[in-house]
Amino acid sequence: MKYLIGAIGSFFRRAQNLFSRHTPVTASIKLLIGHKRNTWILASLAYGLPAFLVLTGFFLSRRDVITHDGLTILLVYIAAIWAWIGPVFIWRYEHITTTKYLAMCRKVLKNRHQLFILREPIKHTVLAKKYGVLIIALWCLVIVGTFINSYEFMKGFGIYGKKDIWWHIQVLGVAIYAFITGIGFLLVIRTFLMIRNFLPCDTNINPYHPDQKGGLGFFGNLLSETSFMFASGALFIPALLKLHMELYADRSMVVLIIIGFYVLVTGLSFVVPIWFIHKKLVKEKCKRLLSLSISLTQMQELFENGGLEKYLKYKIYRDQYLDVTRIITWPFDIQNIMMVIASVALPILLTVLQIYFSGNR
Repeated sequence: MKYLIGAIGSFFRRAQNLFSRHTPVTASIKLLIGHKRNTWILASLAYGLPAFLVLTGFFLSRRDVITHDGLTILLVYIAAIWAWIGPVFIWRYEHITTTKYLAMCRKVLKNRHQLFILREPIKHTVLAKKYGVLIIALWCLVIVGTFINSYEFMKGFGIYGKKDIWWHIQVLGVAIYAFITGIGFLLVIRTFLMIRNFLPCDTNINPYHPDQKGGLGFFGNLLSETSFMFASGALFIPALLKLHMELYADRSMVVLIIIGFYVLVTGLSFVVPIWFIHKKLVKEKCKRLLSLSISLTQMQELFENGGLEKYLKYKIYRDQYLDVTRIITWPFDIQNIMMVIASVALPILLTVLQIYFSGNR
């Protein structure tokens, strides 16, 4: 009995620690699944499979009274795909991406105290801040309110009335979806805050780093993964576009403007931070070159008076100068760009396909 009580107490203490440092999505995955080679597969199943089973159970139970066509049902399943990948993106960001970010920062920061400053905001879950709770609450309110307002459209799936148990299950499911997608938004905001905090830090760029970007190439991975996580929300676009066309056909431009804004923000979420990191890298590169040029001038004046040893020192400084000039000041690679292009293209492609299939029915 004592062993059981101790095990339960240990479990709850670990749970409390995890939920204080991570979002409920990542904390639940760490607590129930742990860190295994196939954690991402198990996490995908844990969140995606129940959503698909409930959705399929609903459609099968109301198959005789559904008035929507097969395409509309397919669009709902496309939106439900996010349950398979969204939580995995969140877990990966908190468990892997953030850890790699801090590890890479440790290598380029001159002052270790600044590393503690960078680490402090990331030590706690994004829901520990008041702005995080407020954003989540407002986001859930908007999404759930919009869903409830679409009751007439949902009746086409076989909802009997507002007292129908399936209606309440769907409202609850949408609220859970809204909460998890809201976490994704907060993590995007966290990325911007991480970069804002990094920009004033003193860094030591390394001309011999394998990334050829002075050691700051990891920002390309951070931002491309963040953009891709943000763009995964495009899976909801076909269903939302269908809903809007059914209920507000006379205002179809509104939803297109919103989607266009979403695409623009997805692209800017990579481009704008990369621009600031580029400017910092250019500044650090110029500082390093200026320091080396002063040393070169001094050494040149010395070796011109003779002496092999002085010439060799001059040559070392000159080689270092040339190596620094080869540092690429744009901290991203082809893979990063491809991920960003895919992030921008996904919502556009899904929108075009939805409009095409709707126009050819």
